[in-house]
This record gives sequence, structure tokens and C-alpha cells, in this order.
Amino acid sequence: MKRTLILIALVVLSSSLLFAGETYESLYKSMLRSNPALLKAHEETRKAELDVKDARGSKGPTIEMTAAATHIVNNPLEKVYLSDINEGASDTLSQILTNYPTLATNYYRSNPTAPVTTFDQIMQAYGGNIDSDPLLFEMDSNLFMMQLNITQPLFTWGKLSNAEKIYKDVRTVRQLQEGDAENKAVVELKTRLASIYYLSRLIDTLDEEDEIAAKLVNLSDQAYRNGMMVELDVKSARIDALEVRVGKSQAQAQLDNVLEGLRTMTGMPDLKVEDIDFTPDEAEYRQIAEADREALLAEALSPSRTPLRMLSLMENVAQKKEEIAEGSQYWKPDFALTASVNYGGQGLPVIDSDFFDSTHLFGTFSLGMKTTLWDGGKKLHDVARSKSDVALAQLERTDAENTIRTTFSSAFSAIDTALSQIDYLELKKEVDGNKAEQKEIMLKHGSGSETDVLKAQLEVKKHDVEKYQQYITLCQAVYTIEYLSDIQL
Repeated sequence: MKRTLILIALVVLSSSLLFAGETYESLYKSMLRSNPALLKAHEETRKAELDVKDARGSKGPTIEMTAAATHIVNNPLEKVYLSDINEGASDTLSQILTNYPTLATNYYRSNPTAPVTTFDQIMQAYGGNIDSDPLLFEMDSNLFMMQLNITQPLFTWGKLSNAEKIYKDVRTVRQLQEGDAENKAVVELKTRLASIYYLSRLIDTLDEEDEIAAKLVNLSDQAYRNGMMVELDVKSARIDALEVRVGKSQAQAQLDNVLEGLRTMTGMPDLKVEDIDFTPDEAEYRQIAEADREALLAEALSPSRTPLRMLSLMENVAQKKEEIAEGSQYWKPDFALTASVNYGGQGLPVIDSDFFDSTHLFGTFSLGMKTTLWDGGKKLHDVARSKSDVALAQLERTDAENTIRTTFSSAFSAIDTALSQIDYLELKKEVDGNKAEQKEIMLKHGSGSETDVLKAQLEVKKHDVEKYQQYITLCQAVYTIEYLSDIQL
């Protein structure tokens, strides 16, 4: 017997675990993994981090290398007349190499062991007519060139350092936006869950109301046929029944819409209402309503709050852009140091065995300056535009503060109104419920009508429907205050 009870307990426990609903915590975790807005905000933060690295790297040297290997088809011949260089007969071989590298190089190739040191020896080895016969030397068909350039900015009037500061501020903004997107998603998640909870109960109440209205229509039809009710009362009963069905259809459409949004933000396309295990904390609504509103508003308007902090950072960005525009004005040159190393010659590495005998290596160092003297006033306009951007950033912050005050006031007005309506409807339901019970007692004693009982029951159900509607408004306003003031109760 004891073993049987243990097995039953295990079955019940496993069944409860198997069919456990999706709680707020599980839906929250799923939202963090799947919410498109959160994933997008995370990617924006990653891109901002890369922008900071780019800005920091632009202050250092830029190193570029180019290399080219060329093959000449149908190679031309280089013509050099000895009479053209006869005046250099007394030049040494090193001077000839400098002025006529192709002549000297090809001569060496044809006389690799000849101790040639002067131009006269080249003339004697040639043995042609100095005035009319050209020397024909074929150029190598393969050429190779490689260049390495290093550019280091020296002075840019603060443009590079300000650019790095801008991207750092933008990175911070993206990080704050990512956190703010999560806070907004939490508010949306709570609001959707609470709305689903109250809409489900509203629809259940409308189902009950629909049954009562259908009974009332049938009784009214019978009473009309028996001559105990006028046609106008019958039509009124039918209208009441139709209103219930219309309200039910609207509530179901609203529930479907809220549920679809919840599926999207949690990445759970098969989520159903019956899968959700969430009950709003209605005591929390009362706590928010009774909280110190001035303190909550001061917290919402604190410069450390995410929305206002982001706007302050964007104001800093606008100011840095203004400094960059000032540093780009006319007659403000940027300076940079450039070093270049060139290496190349006839032939190709590895392929041509004498490549290294015919190559040249040389380098250059340059100090460069670049500035704009005049461009029709565009630089001046850039400064004016940047000043306007700073003013706009300041106005956006002021506008945001006003929006927070307005939203804050509207949310608390909605809270006060909803709670007053809920209290009123609860009291009204209690009174009308007592009246319905009295009518039922009268019906049992034969002094009342079933029609009156059904009408009284409909009134009670209508109060429940209105109460759930007020709760939906209330939860939206409460979660808005939580977001603005960053409080968690």
C-alpha cells in the first residue's frame, strides 16, 4: 500500500512538472535570447565598439604596401647613340650606370668578366660608328616593383582626438540603449502578460454573460408569445445579447493580438494562453498609487536616468563635432610624416637568377601639409550647422524632460481613475449581487420573475467586465511609472 502511494505521488509530481506553465521568469529568459529589439541593440553596441577601435587606430601610422610584376609582350628595343653620350667619354663606370643604366647593365651581361672601368672601354668593345650606328639593347621582358608607404599624422587641430571621444560617447550611448531596450521589453512583457490574464477572465465572464443573455432572449420570446411582454422588451433583450457577443469578439481579437506580440518578443511561436502561468500582483498597483509621487518624478528626471543620460552624451557628441568643424577651417593645415621604401628592377624574383643584380632599393621621407584655402564658404557653413546641432541637442533634452513630466502625470491620472473605477465597480457588484440574490429568493417564493433574475445577473457580470477593462488600463500605467522611475516593487 505504501509503495502504491509513493508511485501515485511520483506520477502526480511528474505530471505537474510536465505540464507546468510558462512563468514570468522563463518567458523573460526566452525574451533575452530571442527578442529582435534586444538582439539589434546588442549588435549596435558591438559596432560602436569597433568604431572606437577604428578612431583610436587612425591616430597611429597607416602602413600600405603595393607590389606589381609585369611581363612585356613584343618587347621594344632601346636605341642609344654613342655620339649622344660622347661628351661623357671620361666618365667613370659608376657615372655611366647612373645616367644610362640600361646601357651599362646590358654591357655587363655580355661581358661579365671584363674589367671595364671607363666609357672608352665600352666604345672600344662596341667597335661601331660613333656618329651613326645606334646601340640596340633589348629591355628585359619581366619587371618587378614593390613599394612600402608609412604615413603618420602629426598635427590635426584635435580632429582625430575629438573623433575618438565622439565614438566613445556613441559607444556609451549604445550600451545605455541596450539596457534601456531591455527595460522597455520588461515593461512590455509584464503588460502583455497582465493583459492576457485580465482579457482571459474578461472573455470567461462574457461567456457566462452570453449564456444568461441567451436565456433572457428565450424567456422574452416566450413571454411575448404568451402576451406577457411587449415586442420592444424582446428587442431590447436581443440587443443586449448581441452587445455581449460583439464585446466578446472584440476582446478575443485583442487577446489574439496581445498573444501574437508576446510570441514574437519571446521567440515562442507556439505559445498559447493556457501555457502561461502568470498572475498580476494587484497589491503592487496599490503600492505605486500610494508612493511619494514627487520623489518618483525627481528620480525620473534625474540626470543619471538612462534616457536623459543618453541625451546628455549626444549633446557632448554635438559639441565635439563643432570642435572638429572649427579645426577644419581655412588656413588650418594638417601635418603628416610619410616614409616610402621602393624596391624593384628588371626580371622577377626566384625566376630570374640575375634579378638581384639589376634591382634598386631607395627610400624617401616627406613632411606633408594639407589645408583648404577657400571652398565657397562650406567650412563656415559646417561650423554654423554644428552650432545648430548643439542647440538642437539641448532642446531635445528639454523636450524629453517635458515628455517625462507629461507621461508621468498622465500615468498617475490613469492609475487614480482606474483604481476609483475598480473600487466603484466592486461596490456596485456587491450591491447588485445582493439585489440578484433577493430576486432569486423572491422567485423561489413565487413573487418574482425569472426574467428579473437574469437581468440582475447580467448587471453583475457587466461590472466584472468593466472591472477587468480597468485593470488592463491600470497595469499599463503602473508599469509605465516603474519604467520612468526605475523602481521594482
